[in-house]
Amino acid sequence: MLMISLSRRPSRRLSFALATALATIPAAVSFAPFAARAQQASDDGLDAVEKQIQDLQKQLQQLKKQLAAEAKAKAAEAAKLKAAENAAPSNAAIAPGGGPGTAAAMGLATAPLAAGALQAQGGAPPPLVPQQVPPNIAPPAAGGTNVNLTPPQAFSDQVPITTVPPPPGSDSLSSASPAILTQMAPGYSLRVGGLALTLGGYVEAPLIYRDHAETTGINSGFGTAIPLPNNPEYYMSEIRGDARQSRWAALAQGNISDSISVAAYLEGDFLSAPPTANAIQSNSYTPRWRLYYAQVDDSDLGLHAAFGEIWSLVVPFKVGMVPRQELIPIDPEAQYVVGFQWNRNFGLRLVKSFDDNIFNVGLAIESPETVYALGPNGVGAPGTTSYYFPGGPTLYSGTSYTNELTPDAVLKVTADPGFGGHYEVYGVARSAQTRTTLGDGGQNHVVGMGGIGGTALYSLFDQKLDLYTTESWGYGMGRYTSSGLPDATIGPNGAAKPLPAATFLLGAIGHPTDAIDIYSYLGREQVSAESFNANGKAYGYGNPLYSNAGCDIQLGAPCVANFSSSTEVTVGAWWRFLEGNNVGVFLVGPQYEYIRRGDFRGIGGAPTVNEQMYILSFRYYPFQ
Repeated sequence: MLMISLSRRPSRRLSFALATALATIPAAVSFAPFAARAQQASDDGLDAVEKQIQDLQKQLQQLKKQLAAEAKAKAAEAAKLKAAENAAPSNAAIAPGGGPGTAAAMGLATAPLAAGALQAQGGAPPPLVPQQVPPNIAPPAAGGTNVNLTPPQAFSDQVPITTVPPPPGSDSLSSASPAILTQMAPGYSLRVGGLALTLGGYVEAPLIYRDHAETTGINSGFGTAIPLPNNPEYYMSEIRGDARQSRWAALAQGNISDSISVAAYLEGDFLSAPPTANAIQSNSYTPRWRLYYAQVDDSDLGLHAAFGEIWSLVVPFKVGMVPRQELIPIDPEAQYVVGFQWNRNFGLRLVKSFDDNIFNVGLAIESPETVYALGPNGVGAPGTTSYYFPGGPTLYSGTSYTNELTPDAVLKVTADPGFGGHYEVYGVARSAQTRTTLGDGGQNHVVGMGGIGGTALYSLFDQKLDLYTTESWGYGMGRYTSSGLPDATIGPNGAAKPLPAATFLLGAIGHPTDAIDIYSYLGREQVSAESFNANGKAYGYGNPLYSNAGCDIQLGAPCVANFSSSTEVTVGAWWRFLEGNNVGVFLVGPQYEYIRRGDFRGIGGAPTVNEQMYILSFRYYPFQ
């Protein structure tokens, strides 16, 4: 429907004449007393004043007629434009070669709007960049869900903007990782120039209870943050509200040609903490930008590139290797779940798709960082070993960083053969660099690290149930774990000693209705010890000669307690309980978590502790 605001204002020439006439009337009337006195002297003077007033009244009537004629002409012009709009097709043309899931198939219009025009494209879906989604993958069905197919009407006719409603099912919960919960689901798009701008985000108010206090908000610690009995917090519970995970997002998309498209995505929240900000897993500097990256897609060549701060290619996908289609746990916990391997950091990514995007091969170069862990005796190497360094001018000086020789490299292959399945395998290659100084000389040590992993996702019962599992194994893969396992310790020569680690995650997500998700996760992360003894002292990580004798005594010491494993069971649900006419969606989500922390055995035993958490989260998505 074409909306044009008709102006009722007169033209500048007519406005000037009208203002002159109105200003003259009071002036003329002001002569009346003078005319009364002049009448005694001359009746001819009074007649002249009366004639002047009559002339002004005639001029005012002529101006009114001209204004009415101008308004009538504009109304006729608007009627012609509206008739032409109603006669034109309502859906955008599909570009050649567009398959399901591409921008062409989703109705991305490339023709620019005329200046001053506001166009709503009926029921056409929002413009999306060509993404490497295989043709046998269908979007979730809308079912009985209200997807707000009527676009808002309150837009100025002075700005060239197109409002495009979201595709059916875009805000549905029927997915292993619904975008409405984890990332920005497609919403209304505003066409500005050649770009479609989509806004997203939500307001969240969660309430968190822990039976062992961690003194933290919505981002729990699954490892060393869980207190042992020697810590007074072990005997204290905590209840806390934390609305800082409220999120904002924006997506700009456009087409350069029928096959080449571009996009930029921004996403942030308020969970920044400058004194503890680091580059290990998620850059939490102020302001906290979770994601900001650009992408270029060429559907003809099957090439897809992205760069910026983006999810690591280690993170699994729901389909293909498509940005904003990552398989992210849907729980409200900001640290996600144990067993989920992830990283949000700087990355350069190139993906090549084959066989109508059924197979994809991707390579990513990502910013490196190494997490070291030692015992109470420090480094057992001769001389001075340097591995952590304070931040420089643009990094926080109170945080330690590592200096690496090579970036992290991730190679991944995905397959979507149909039948509701998605499968992927990946490999990671990385390195750790330290330096040993002896006297006025020294030596750099560079040690290789890496690992492998994979994911299998399967949908059952017409997308009513999604099951998936992810696994990984390798040396120096701790930075990717949700519980914060270390990557390495320091060996007897001052070089990094990578720690073997393994992770496992099993997820089950049910969709009994269009408005309800029920989910459960079972995950485990475990690291192995690497230690040695020298000169009668214990070194490394997980050394059995470390003392844990005070770990079970309140304020007891010593308690080395090198962290070894974390196991989690989580169950929860999301219910979309309220939605209005183009005013967004309200959700409520209860969740229960059981976490078991394990530590390496030492003198005095192997400390363990169990923690229970309850979360009740309320969210409002105004742009859905």
